[in-house]
Amino acid sequence: MGANLLSSGVYTLGQLEQLGHNLARRHSVVKPGQVDVLLPRLKRNEDVLRNTYKLITASIREGHKITPAGEWLLDNFHVIEEQIRTAKSHLPRRYSHELPVIDDIEWKTKPRVFIIARELINHTDGRLDINALQSIVKAYQLHTPLRLGELWAFPIMLRLGLIDNLRQIAESIATGFIDRRSAKFWAEKISHASRHDPHHLISEIGDLARSDPRLSSMFVSEFTRRIHNHCHTPSMPLSWVEQRLNDTGLTIEQQQFLASQELAHDQMSMSNSISSLRFLNDTDWRDFVEDMSGVEAILRQDPAGVYPRMDFATRDSYRHVIEYAARNSCHEELDAAKIALILTVGEGHSPSDPRSPRHIGDTLLGQFREDLMRKLKVSPPLRDRARNLVERLPLLYYLGSILVLTALLAAPLFIFLLNLDSQMTFAYRLITLLSLFPASHGAVAIVNWLTTIFIRPKPWARMDLSDGVPDSARTMVAVPSMLSDIRTIRKLLSDIEIRYLGNPDKI
Repeated sequence: MGANLLSSGVYTLGQLEQLGHNLARRHSVVKPGQVDVLLPRLKRNEDVLRNTYKLITASIREGHKITPAGEWLLDNFHVIEEQIRTAKSHLPRRYSHELPVIDDIEWKTKPRVFIIARELINHTDGRLDINALQSIVKAYQLHTPLRLGELWAFPIMLRLGLIDNLRQIAESIATGFIDRRSAKFWAEKISHASRHDPHHLISEIGDLARSDPRLSSMFVSEFTRRIHNHCHTPSMPLSWVEQRLNDTGLTIEQQQFLASQELAHDQMSMSNSISSLRFLNDTDWRDFVEDMSGVEAILRQDPAGVYPRMDFATRDSYRHVIEYAARNSCHEELDAAKIALILTVGEGHSPSDPRSPRHIGDTLLGQFREDLMRKLKVSPPLRDRARNLVERLPLLYYLGSILVLTALLAAPLFIFLLNLDSQMTFAYRLITLLSLFPASHGAVAIVNWLTTIFIRPKPWARMDLSDGVPDSARTMVAVPSMLSDIRTIRKLLSDIEIRYLGNPDKI
């Protein structure tokens, strides 16, 4: 059969929701493997798609008719190439090592989020929309919450799944083309014998039987059509086909019907998959992640009520703290978020308690961050421990590093001078002292360069003012000016008008 999705069936939203429940009950998470399986799979898919594209272009040059699915592949191959490049750029080699893996015979070593994405594609015939995605993910998370990294991985996993789907259709196109070409070859040989040398007709049918072609629906359909149109005695070759089909329990008419079904399904699935690839590019996945994230729902209970009013980048930085704490401790992300909220509110209080003035950011990134890390028993990597030490003792790190590097840079000259004649002691000391200046200059440059690499900048938290500045955040901007003459006054009035016209927010 063509793409194996034909037997999967297209699910409604209710069925997709039930599928999410079933997958969550069946999945058992194991430790992520160390073998990257996604990039090799993507490479194999790319090779199949490129080979099929070359096969289609070659068949057009030879004057062969191509299927509707082949036309779709030919017309939209530039879109597929772009999506493959995007998948490669968003899929680092060790990316799948950080995603939970399912202990399952069929999907072994595959990330859980890839399995969910693949099942969704299987049961929608490649036609994706945000409602279908939300249905299966919400149902799945009622049993097993997904991690933030998995939610962010959904776009790339859906892209990989759609490319997987396109590869299956491409294989169907290539196999069908080969079968139809074989059918054409034998039909032409038998038809030629029936018209010009009837005595050799039986031997040609014998050659066909000895070659033992694969009697797929495409072969049977093409062979039957050509024999009916060009063979003077179609009964003999068609009788052989019918006899061979008796073993499968199918008739020629049924095989012809299956062939038309496969062609229609391949075309539909190809068009769905390409449209869904465009859907992935047009969707704002930030909204999807925040809507689906259990961590986001917990952090929005910020007792100060500030977190929901912050911009996306700030909220994302807060979620990264939870993700980091869970990854380096024995806690899940939801548990870490709940503990952070409890520490923010205070023991024995509720998030809505007015006596809890602290903001969730104080616990995640502010002065109470260390309390949270101790509560969660976070064991940071060695590099993070060194960075934390530097941030606690910045002056000691900066000056100490410069002194050590200065000494190291000046040491070779000092050792060289010690091995020379000792009568020029004063000159040697003076040269050594002077060498400290260029050495210290080089040390400062090296320390500054290393600091920009080692120490991460910390952007300030920001509020989301995309809908305008609220009354509580109104302020006044004073522009000092000298009213020296009429020309200056006119210029200031013009500037005021420009600022007014450039800021049409309600006053």
